[in-house]
This record gives sequence, structure tokens and C-alpha cells, in this order.
Amino acid sequence: MKKSILFVLAAAALCSCNGNRYTIKGELAQKGTTDTVRLMSLTQTDAPEIASAPVDLEGNFTFKGEVTQPDITVLTDKRGQGLGILFLEPGQIEVTPAPLGQAHGLIQTSGTPSNDAFASIQEKMTVLQGQLF
Repeated sequence: MKKSILFVLAAAALCSCNGNRYTIKGELAQKGTTDTVRLMSLTQTDAPEIASAPVDLEGNFTFKGEVTQPDITVLTDKRGQGLGILFLEPGQIEVTPAPLGQAHGLIQTSGTPSNDAFASIQEKMTVLQGQLF
């Protein structure tokens, strides 16, 4: 698992040649449960909150910004409840509700190399858990 995460971070570093801009467009499955989502760094302990965004009544939100280096983040609701892991890197990142039975988190991410690779890992873990339990 550690090797997979290191691979994902290495891929993010190599693919950062499109500039440093990112856009995260997302949708939460449980509409109306929070009015704000926060993007929190899992590696920067001195200033973990990277950004926050309002959530509309349909559960949609958007983040836009610049990233100086790829980062592993967690998307949280306004109370700090973790919704799932997201790799912050340049590009267009899509956040959708996770399929039922997914091994980790309430969201699924895609659109950039690291997030696509992480989604593939999550799918394989879900299959493995289904076989074990």
C-alpha cells in the first residue's frame, strides 16, 4: 500500500507540467448535510487547511487554486468529519459519491493521474474485502 501511494505521488510530480492550477468540482451524496467542505492537508501539520468551499442545496461544490507541489489531502465537512482522500495536483479533479461498498471514504475522485490511480486501488481493495469477508 505504501508503494502504491508513493507511486501516485511520483506520478503527480511528473504530471505537474500543465501549470499549477487546479479545479475540484464535486458532488456529495447526502444533500443538505453540510453547507461547507474543507480541503485539509495530511502532510502540512502547521497549516492543514488549504481551502474551503460552499456547498449548494444539491450537494455541489467547487475549489479553484494553485498548488506548488502535489499533496495528499482529506475532504471534510464543516465539522471536520472526513469524507475521503483526494490527491491535490494540477488539473481538473472530479469528486463524486462513492459506490456502495467502497472500502474507504464517502467520495471517489478522478480526472488527474494520481486520483485515477487511487480510484483503481480503491476498487481493487473493495473486491479484496468482498472476497475476505
